[in-house]
Amino acid sequence: GPDRLRQLVKQLNYPLLAANVYEKASGELVYPPYQVYETAGLRVGVIGLACPIVDKTMPAHFGEGLRFTDGTAELPRYVAELRGPERADLVVLLSHCGFPQDVALLQAHPGVDVCLSSHTHNRLYEPFRAGDCLVIQSGAHGSFVGRLTLTLENGRVTAHDHELREVSADLTPDPALQARIDAALLPYTSLREVVGVTATGLHRGTSVECPADDFLLASIRALVPADLYFSNGWRYGAPIPPGPVQLTD
Repeated sequence: GPDRLRQLVKQLNYPLLAANVYEKASGELVYPPYQVYETAGLRVGVIGLACPIVDKTMPAHFGEGLRFTDGTAELPRYVAELRGPERADLVVLLSHCGFPQDVALLQAHPGVDVCLSSHTHNRLYEPFRAGDCLVIQSGAHGSFVGRLTLTLENGRVTAHDHELREVSADLTPDPALQARIDAALLPYTSLREVVGVTATGLHRGTSVECPADDFLLASIRALVPADLYFSNGWRYGAPIPPGPVQLTD
């Protein structure tokens, strides 16, 4: 329930923002709707929108005691608050609603400068313009890093530069951070045992059908007699490249 969620949020070293998640019992917001940051001499307002379908697609206890909205009523209210009393120079929307949902929302309710969109795992090599708002997504699963550089003049974004950088094998890791990662993985060296081989990359990156789910269903079919086998089609497992498969995969 909401109380348990608040306890978990206290353990985070970053704020959790959601303008569209309410406690059913009280009608109050569970999390702060936005936060204002001061950086580079600017006041930057960041509004959060949580995935609005948690109560429809997840197990019941994920949304117990909570009510989710699509942000239609909330976004213009908090944009006005940030532009007015909070004196924000820049308004950023951090959204887990999905790319088409974000675009529709931003086109209907102007006032946001940048939307960091997610949920649909798009690889946007150029920002999409929803009205005057720049919308970016940077793939999924840590496979890309997006960088957006803005030029502001008199409180308006006058220019931008964007890069979608693939996290590939040719990147040189930071030695200190790599050492910390290696140390964290030391207790799990036994999981490097090779347990199979795949000629096909197993991933969950496509929306209707993906190799990881095909593999899951084939495995179930080999062990469980039935007439039909179902999977939700795009949410199983971490990507495994062609070649040997280890327990860690």
